[in-house]
This record gives sequence, C-alpha cells and structure tokens, in this order.
Amino acid sequence: MTCPGKSSPHTMNRRKFLTAATVAGASALVAPIASAAVPARRDSSGNRIKLGIDNFAVRAWGWKGRELVDYAAGLHLDTLFITDLAGLGSSETSAASELRKYAADKGLEILLGSWSICPTSKSFKKDWGTAEEHLSLGLRLSKAVGSPAPDSGRHRGADRRHG
Repeated sequence: MTCPGKSSPHTMNRRKFLTAATVAGASALVAPIASAAVPARRDSSGNRIKLGIDNFAVRAWGWKGRELVDYAAGLHLDTLFITDLAGLGSSETSAASELRKYAADKGLEILLGSWSICPTSKSFKKDWGTAEEHLSLGLRLSKAVGSPAPDSGRHRGADRRHG
C-alpha cells in the first residue's frame, strides 16, 4: 500500500491498468493471425530471409530464456535477439547450452547482446563485473547459445558530446 499521491513501480494505477488492458486486447487479436502457418520469407533471389524479434520489445513482461523462446516460436519467427545477458535467465554456460537446444527444437536461432563493455561509457553497467569480465562472460554465453558473437551496446550520444 502506498500513500495517496505516491506511487511505486509496482502500484497499479489507471494508466498502467489501461496500458495492460490494451496490450492484452491487442495480443488476443493478433495471436490467431500470428499463429497461422507462415510461409518462408524469400528475397528476389530466392534466399530465405530470417525474421526475428528483439526481447527489448517485450521487456515489460519480464520474460527470460524459455519464455522468450516460446513467444518467438509462437510467432513463427526464425531468430530471437536477447539484448542483455540477464535475458537468458542464467549466466551459466550449461543453462545457455540447454536454451540453445530448446530454441533449436523450435526452429529458432538465438543472437545475444549486452550493454556497453566500455567502462567510460554512460551505458556501461557493472552488473557483469569489469569490462574484461563482461566481455569474457558474453563470449562464453554467446558460444553456448550459438550466437556468432555478443553484440555490445554502443556509446550513447552523451558519450560523444564534448564540453
């Protein structure tokens, strides 16, 4: 319970309720369309075009690992870009390898990303240790999930301003 006029991130207010209701309604309308059989997408040369989702797009749901894979698979996508190591649900390589197999069984490829590895960047987070530790963990987890390489966050505009 919060004091009148005060709110916390976990307090339900009218705006949060209406937003959640709108998302739920839209999801109910889109789900039958999205779950229909989707033919492979091809370019003009006949090469398959992969279609995927970035977990940042559904971050409000707080999903990790298998939940993200299930959602992407339910939309008949080819790839899932997990933009932060925490999105895997575990920082253990064995769990990441299991997630890779789980995703592959559903026809999904996982691409992995993370925050900036530059300690002077405004977007550097110490959640994963030093820059070296963060990069090392990102490389191990990328290999485990089958991602070619971890995509680290770029510097933000504030990092490029002078004076």
